[in-house]
Amino acid sequence: DRSPSDPNADGHDRASSRGASGLVLLAGSLVPSPLVQAAGCSVLSLWLAEAGTVLDHWIASAVRAGVDREILCVFGGAGAPPTSPEGAVGVRIVQDRTGYRGPAGSVRDAVEGLGLSRLVIAEGARYLTDDLGTLLEAHEKTGADVAIARNPDGSPAGLYVASERSLALIPHAGYLDLKEQWLQKVSGAGMRAIVHDLSGKGSISLRTREDFIRGSFEASGLRQPARTRIWGAGSSMPGAGRRGVVAKDAEVAPDALVMDSVVMPGARIEPEAVVLRSIVMPGAVVSGGDEVIETVAAPKGRRIPVGADTE
Repeated sequence: DRSPSDPNADGHDRASSRGASGLVLLAGSLVPSPLVQAAGCSVLSLWLAEAGTVLDHWIASAVRAGVDREILCVFGGAGAPPTSPEGAVGVRIVQDRTGYRGPAGSVRDAVEGLGLSRLVIAEGARYLTDDLGTLLEAHEKTGADVAIARNPDGSPAGLYVASERSLALIPHAGYLDLKEQWLQKVSGAGMRAIVHDLSGKGSISLRTREDFIRGSFEASGLRQPARTRIWGAGSSMPGAGRRGVVAKDAEVAPDALVMDSVVMPGARIEPEAVVLRSIVMPGAVVSGGDEVIETVAAPKGRRIPVGADTE
């Protein structure tokens, strides 16, 4: 089952003349986010819900919106490259080898020579709850060169639609970011840029453990976790139970407690273990009687505690 906020939930094929030619997912940064540091891999490679990884969700959104040519994941700087989904067609992982081009420069370098007429540019470490097609439709109907997505709370959504001529403003050398320098060039050239307000929860950032749990709950159609007190050594824990996003092929003992957490495929939680507001990675084992609280639990017993959420 799909979450009501999943842009593909209605099963209706949104591909139409409003479709873009390509999608670029920016998947790297000079300083890795707290989540990347804790997980040890690209956010795009992380399992988000039963529909798959963060990258799987982006691919599904792009296909439904009519992206018909290229899906490029551009990574550089710190961190590991994202993993391309098995059997994915038209998805390429592109490494930015220069390290000094900035987000806009990396986009231009990645699409150079591909002949794309219109491009969706997105920060990869996000979960989009709205239909990507509505942004493309706004871009097409208004005749704007650039459409900038904005979240319901007024924050930037990390999502753009750009015309070919607006991308041509990005120089072939030197550093250029998106929000300040590229958009200033668009304005200075007399091109039109519009702001499009996303619906639902907009575009959820996935930079921290708490962000990711929120995005996973949203993608799974679950009520968001409530902030509750932390139990510690010597405190009486609540009984066994489960409230979280738990993969079908994860192993969770019947008398374990899992609350407000994400348990990924291949993870194992043994009897009388406690997992609160945490992420349990594929291959990780929470041993019987252990308490994992506000932590990313990785394989081989590696634990990144709550402090990793602070930047």
